[in-house]
Amino acid sequence: MRVFDFGCADGSITLLLDWGRAEVAERFAAHAAPAFHRAATGAGTRPGESCVECKAISRCTALPRTPHLWDGTPTVPARRRRSLSAWDLRLYGECPAQYHLVRQLHLNDLTPENDGARRGRAVDAWLNDRHAARPLRGCRDLPVPEEPVIAAEFGLAAQQATEVTRMLDAHRALCPLNGIGAEEQVLVQHRVTAYIPELDVVVLAVPDLLSTYRGRWIWRETKTSSSPLWEGSSLLHSYPQLALAVLLFSAGALGADPNRSWIELEHLREGRGDSRLERIDPGRPENVAEARAVIAGLAQPLLDDTTYEPRTGRHCHGCQARTWCGPGSVYTADHPQHPEPPRQAETTRSFHV
Repeated sequence: MRVFDFGCADGSITLLLDWGRAEVAERFAAHAAPAFHRAATGAGTRPGESCVECKAISRCTALPRTPHLWDGTPTVPARRRRSLSAWDLRLYGECPAQYHLVRQLHLNDLTPENDGARRGRAVDAWLNDRHAARPLRGCRDLPVPEEPVIAAEFGLAAQQATEVTRMLDAHRALCPLNGIGAEEQVLVQHRVTAYIPELDVVVLAVPDLLSTYRGRWIWRETKTSSSPLWEGSSLLHSYPQLALAVLLFSAGALGADPNRSWIELEHLREGRGDSRLERIDPGRPENVAEARAVIAGLAQPLLDDTTYEPRTGRHCHGCQARTWCGPGSVYTADHPQHPEPPRQAETTRSFHV
């Protein structure tokens, strides 16, 4: 058995695997046979993106129903069932063509990730491993990895590895598992799924961490940045995933009382004392109203769109599908990217807590 990877853009050919008869049999026994057995004998339900194509969704009791989650309007004429996530909303908000190319056609740019994205992935991966370890233990009691270890594990340059270790050090004081009891629940990268029947839309969210504290659920999102939080708008407007979390809590999609739960944004920076922890109460009516307005303003244009026309701008420089977009390529050629000056923090905060 041989598998090749053919590069449609550059004409490259890469041999991915070359297995003989014995290795094929060995790998089938180790990987394929157990998967076949699970598929043949499994009887449980696991809501997720597969709900979009499921023909039994009307009878499924495992998928939470959240009618009128943001009071959206059904499309006319009706269209086939779709999924919707905060990532979808972010991509579409920047450019409808980017959303269509990346999320629907699965075409990504061939350029490597920028330094900020690589740094963020390294921090996320390290924290996910730590938070998933058992027995439960907060990061405050654990040592920060050395820079050479981070550089080698994630293929980072020395400066990037330094930034990652400083952010992980800042996280130690903010870790939600500090002092956690053995009886508490911790879910790392757990998919939260809900269904809006009048829109025929499956809503997907993957918080970085879900954990309990004395019967209360905590939804934690962790972001890395080289700049301070922009205080010119509320957290729900700046981070739509937080607004979606508020609505899912409020609608009971997590099976938790929103009045006894909260949502947190952990904003990590490399400077000492620069990292922040912001908390949002999903039980406050004004937060729910704001979250509903934020998501409705982003989701309704996406659901109604049928053409996905390109919208060029500064975001074209970081577009994941620019290789496949003529207007975006022209824009980046005509508008070379220059470093932006740091934003000045305002004295008045408008964050709801």
